[in-house]
Amino acid sequence: MSGARSLRARTNERSSHCCLTRSLTVIGHSSRQLGGIVYAYHQHCYEAHERIKQREREAESERLRRQSRAQRQKRRAGVLEALIAYSRRAAGLELDM
Repeated sequence: MSGARSLRARTNERSSHCCLTRSLTVIGHSSRQLGGIVYAYHQHCYEAHERIKQREREAESERLRRQSRAQRQKRRAGVLEALIAYSRRAAGLELDM
């Protein structure tokens, strides 16, 4: 058992990941059941946060899509109103002649 611990400690020391903050036991590389449970809990939390972020990104893009669609409709309505007003003026001038 102490051989496995010393091997794990040496593996941690030689690890190229300098940002590794949890021991290999905690992140699930263990024969003990607790490591897997803790790892599964952290993985679940991470995935839940990722799903929340994804939903927020999708909601933001949908909001932007709706805004641009509304602006396009307003522009079209403005152009159409101007065209109708121009046509009415032109028709009124033709009637006066």
